[in-house]
Amino acid sequence: MIRAIIFDFDGTLIDSTRSGMIRHQQVAQEIGLKVPSIEQMRIHQGEQWPEVFLNSVAKEAGWSLQDLERFIQVYLTNYHALKYSAFDGAIETLAQLKKQTILLAILSTRDKKTLISKLKLAGYDLELFCYIQAKEDSRFDKSDRRVWEKCIEAIKKIKWVNYDEILAVGDTVKYDFLPAKNHIPQINFVGVTSGTATKEEFLAAGLEEKLIISSVADLPLVLKLF
Repeated sequence: MIRAIIFDFDGTLIDSTRSGMIRHQQVAQEIGLKVPSIEQMRIHQGEQWPEVFLNSVAKEAGWSLQDLERFIQVYLTNYHALKYSAFDGAIETLAQLKKQTILLAILSTRDKKTLISKLKLAGYDLELFCYIQAKEDSRFDKSDRRVWEKCIEAIKKIKWVNYDEILAVGDTVKYDFLPAKNHIPQINFVGVTSGTATKEEFLAAGLEEKLIISSVADLPLVLKLF
């Protein structure tokens, strides 16, 4: 039985992945830079922004350091007011899970200020979550299996749960599924195709088809498998 669920944020709880990539394209075009393709950006989704993600995209697009600095300046204009919507049925699903006394947490590479802001703008009640882990809360990269420990420790302080009673939910292979799979002991995982990874990419990485869903709104359907 699952008693705690740790959610990724972008592409899992909010519809920010594709719209975010489109905004990157719009800003690049606006300031006269070579526009990166959706596929170029998709393969870097989950990397820390801007340190890793944007540096990788800039290098592949042939931007200079000055180009990159200009892009960041323009991109961040009114950024905190930018709203990304929650996926259809996601808020209601999480509320339903909480009523079942399942502990809900978030583990994200976003900084805490932006994470909280985007959660609120998307319509999520912060009271849904027992713990929210942002970029500055861990010294480990999200691809490192050790990144889970602080979040799991916080959950266990609220209610003791065994590792096999914890479920991770995310939309990437590298930054969600593999760290959960490689964690010792292994963490249960459900992949959503609402963000970055496709069903085929999850399957190729070794995730069972029955554990791949299109949205967190479908999560109650797979919880019975654990």
